[in-house]
Amino acid sequence: RGLRMLTTAVTVRVLEGFDDRSVGPESWEALLGATNTDIVYLTWHWQRAWWEAFGEGDLLLIAAERNGEVVAFAPFFTRWGMVFFVGSERQADYLDFVGDVGDPEVLEAILETARAGVSGFQGFELDVIPDSSSTGKQLQEAGRRLGLACYDEWGEGAAAPALDLVGCAEVARAAANRKSVLKDERFFRREGPFEVRHFRDGEAIHPHLEEFFEQHIERR
Repeated sequence: RGLRMLTTAVTVRVLEGFDDRSVGPESWEALLGATNTDIVYLTWHWQRAWWEAFGEGDLLLIAAERNGEVVAFAPFFTRWGMVFFVGSERQADYLDFVGDVGDPEVLEAILETARAGVSGFQGFELDVIPDSSSTGKQLQEAGRRLGLACYDEWGEGAAAPALDLVGCAEVARAAANRKSVLKDERFFRREGPFEVRHFRDGEAIHPHLEEFFEQHIERR
């Protein structure tokens, strides 16, 4: 875990975990804004929760620094000699690096550190990187330089559905007023008082999470 690697001005560190004292959620979230894929699945809180719930193998969180400042995180884990993104295989629509890996030295240093730190290394399987991200192309270029073959398994056929509530307001209203949705609403109104409340901040949301999780588990 003390592995360090220097590539010109790029220093790469393998973190002790999501609670590593040298890197907190604040710095993680600050870098998320510079990420090709700024989504909830790449937040520190979601990544940490996924690992605690589903994590198997060994966590491999890598921080890349330039001139003493963290510029990117690689949220990896390893299993069977393979390296995956945290969040792979379950739940996440899209995944990516956190921060800016556009600098070839940064990306190569991360990949080389991961490869050197995995016993019996077999390869990388980095799933669900969106087409809108430049990471796919950068990985292909880095792979060639590092002697790694790179394959695009899904092509352009694995897009996750999304709805722009602001830019497509009419479509959003139509989706909310579908017959199946209105039918469910009428059912609840017949069963008793029906009220819709919106919670947008953590303090208001937190007291309701336990019940929300229980309902979600029961539904599934």
